[in-house]
Amino acid sequence: MDANDKGSSLVVGPAADPASPYVYFYVDSNFVGHNVVFRAGNASNDLRGLYMTSTRNWDDEITSVWG
Repeated sequence: MDANDKGSSLVVGPAADPASPYVYFYVDSNFVGHNVVFRAGNASNDLRGLYMTSTRNWDDEITSVWG
């Protein structure tokens, strides 16, 4: 099953590298477009409450991840 754009929740575990404790989630492939940044240890159990614009939330929108 293709997981592209299917995420409704996320958890960022402890940072493997303490110098880089962030994970970036992007709406478009190749790390472009709107993005949201999570620090190691953060989580969201419902991405419908996290907005990239005033009318568009992150539910089923993440296409690329970097961290």
